[in-house]
Amino acid sequence: MRERRKIRTSPKDVEIGTGVGQDTVFRYIKEGRLLISEISQMEIMCESCGKPSREGTICAACRDRLRRDLAQAMLDSSDSSKPRTYRT
Repeated sequence: MRERRKIRTSPKDVEIGTGVGQDTVFRYIKEGRLLISEISQMEIMCESCGKPSREGTICAACRDRLRRDLAQAMLDSSDSSKPRTYRT
């Protein structure tokens, strides 16, 4: 498919060109094994917010939000001035 970079490809085009089913192609995209080009007609939906994404299982905005939340959680857990909550 690389030699057709300037042509907008659809999921059906990829299936015909590679012989690989669309479900498999989308699974490979979610796993990060395939990348969607900027001009492609292919999109997957973010599993967090439902917006279109071009890579992985979550979009860039949700990925950034998760990184910020995780960094804040790490800071909060290392802050000894805050009381810790233990669940039993």
